[in-house]
Amino acid sequence: MTKQEALQCVRQHKLFAIIRTATALQAEQAAQACYAGGIRLIEITWTVAGAAEALRATQRKLDDALIGAGSIVNVEMAKDALDAGAQFIVGPNTSAEVLALCRERDVFACAGAMTPTEIVHAYELGSDIVKVFPAGPLGGPAYIKAVREPLPFIPLMPTGGVNLDNMLDYLRVGAVALGIGGTLIDKAAIAEGRWDVIEAKVREHVERLKLL
Repeated sequence: MTKQEALQCVRQHKLFAIIRTATALQAEQAAQACYAGGIRLIEITWTVAGAAEALRATQRKLDDALIGAGSIVNVEMAKDALDAGAQFIVGPNTSAEVLALCRERDVFACAGAMTPTEIVHAYELGSDIVKVFPAGPLGGPAYIKAVREPLPFIPLMPTGGVNLDNMLDYLRVGAVALGIGGTLIDKAAIAEGRWDVIEAKVREHVERLKLL
């Protein structure tokens, strides 16, 4: 999949499931539950033990989903993720080296930023979409709305504090995509192996999109 095809997929499906688990097997199982619930954008964070193998295994099983790596904070991590087959790279920070590598490999990149200055900086360095993190503590949809008024040309993906109740508010003020982690990938359900619980949560979020 080319970068442009990946970006089109993002704009179509909008919801990234951010998978942060204790083990690679849990990450694979959580990804499959998300896929079964209707999500097609899956981010496996590089904080997962064995994240590279989890990514490879997930891609083998879910070959029509867009599967990438999150929590990528430096170029060494980015190289590991891309060598494992990551189709996109997401970071909580902005790294010029990571963005340059993604541009070189023609991979969609999403750097993290908070303030308008940081958001513009990330975009100028080549972030295809800028991850606004942590969106909730910054002010939620009202913050995204305020930032977009002077910066309507920068695609934003709020992450951190996005949930079922506010997701449509973020999209209505102009967010192009949303990153959802803890409220979607339920830790208690993972610990108990209740993948049906995660699938049901995902399905609820996907259905909520239809109200836009």
